[in-house]
Amino acid sequence: MSRRLQAVIFDMDGTLFDSMEPVTDAFISTILEAGGRRFTPDEIVEAFTVGPSERMMEHLLGRQVTEAEHASYHRRLNIGAAAMRPYPGMEAALTALADAGLRLALFTGADVRSLDLLLGRTGLRERFEVRTGGDEAGRAKPDPAGVTLTCARLGVDPSASAYVGDSEQDMLAARAAGTLAVGAGWGSLWRGTHPADVVVRRPVDLATVLTAS
Repeated sequence: MSRRLQAVIFDMDGTLFDSMEPVTDAFISTILEAGGRRFTPDEIVEAFTVGPSERMMEHLLGRQVTEAEHASYHRRLNIGAAAMRPYPGMEAALTALADAGLRLALFTGADVRSLDLLLGRTGLRERFEVRTGGDEAGRAKPDPAGVTLTCARLGVDPSASAYVGDSEQDMLAARAAGTLAVGAGWGSLWRGTHPADVVVRRPVDLATVLTAS
């Protein structure tokens, strides 16, 4: 790899840990409770591109949601995520990247409340110097706004940063922002056709790949 990096920004869901079941279950149950139809997990995943949780709920219900309805989603998510853990090797990978002098940040399409909840459940919150939620970015991936905002918060040029993610939207957002698009080959939404600049198959290999001259 020829690019000299100063920072590595991570996607959250499906990249740091497998949160697919807790997230989709929380949406399905909350939408049902709010009077909507029963959506399938695949339909929930397809709606991820709409934006963070409140916007997704409005999209799925076809109306505005109340604060109580949004709080119900977070309550279910918190319960469902109780046993969730980082992917094997992820904590060691984060340590190795930091030891190599790389600054660590996070940008997720999820809202800040979900971000804090899930990072707290998995013990990863303090690993990241900057944490940006989709509700702060303004525009959902594949728009680069969230990646660009996170780089600005770090004070690091996008060209000196990498964005690690498991979805096609992650890779498109990374490329549009001018960061290195790193495919999380272990991730829950990873497909071999995603337009990554480089693919890493295991978290434990991140530091080796991203610090190679």
